[in-house]
Amino acid sequence: MAFILNRFDSNFATMGEFVFEILGEIVRFILRILIENVMTALALVPIGFCYMYLRYRQSWLVRRVVRKEHEDSYTNVGQVVALNMVAGVGVVMVLGLIVGAPLWHCFHQLLH
Repeated sequence: MAFILNRFDSNFATMGEFVFEILGEIVRFILRILIENVMTALALVPIGFCYMYLRYRQSWLVRRVVRKEHEDSYTNVGQVVALNMVAGVGVVMVLGLIVGAPLWHCFHQLLH
């Protein structure tokens, strides 16, 4: 409580400003949590759903795999697919750098 009162004494001219600042922090925190969770669900659920139906094609099999391996959540499936895609792109970029840099150097030496 002393921290809050010291913060009030040193930074704010009125008690209204102090209360407004605290309420603003609470609202920002709640909105950040809501936006992160909703945006994650809106992005990852369709990815997971499409991936599972493209891979297994039969709804009973999709339901079984999602329930058994992904905690009954298309969000988890979408997360796995998205992370694997990012990892794959990263591997391709690193391999491209490892292979491409020496080739670029050789071609550059030949041209000059």
